[in-house]
Amino acid sequence: MMGPGVRSTILAGPAEFAAIANGSVDAASARRLVDNAIGDGGKALDYVCAALRDATFRLVAATPRATGIPQWHDLMLHASKLALREGRIDASAKLSGFAELIEQTARFQDRHPEGEISGRPSVQQVLASLSGKEAPTAIATIVSETGMAEVNLSRLLLIIEVHGLIVRRCREGKVLVELTQAGRDHVNASQARP
Repeated sequence: MMGPGVRSTILAGPAEFAAIANGSVDAASARRLVDNAIGDGGKALDYVCAALRDATFRLVAATPRATGIPQWHDLMLHASKLALREGRIDASAKLSGFAELIEQTARFQDRHPEGEISGRPSVQQVLASLSGKEAPTAIATIVSETGMAEVNLSRLLLIIEVHGLIVRRCREGKVLVELTQAGRDHVNASQARP
């Protein structure tokens, strides 16, 4: 028989943290795992932070927009408070930052809906520049082909990337850009229209 304050649940382990990180569990299930892990004196707090960091990046990069954004945001704030209660100001600040990142991404996507951005001439110009390329393209090449200023192009690429039409990668100190399958589909659909 268990006495008062003894948990009947099993402490979250590596598989549970991986499930949080890769999105195999919803926010409510993740919250239970986080409560259990942090409730054990904060011993697993670093694992919780790493799992929630990965979950944040997955949510931020999701296209179309991931479901349950408000619940994940609340989970990050909840975990931040638990970390603070355990005296881990560093972890609390990280988790609070993850919540802010999720919130800012949701606002950004609301302000730049895909239908609105994909119709912009500058977006069409960038997508057309990338559409004929088989390999990832350097920013300098896109600047040369479109005539856009690099700072404006970088801002525009961020918006296009959030909507999943391109992906940017850093290779050997250079940022390379390429169309995703969704980007290729968008270009093909645009070219098919009369």
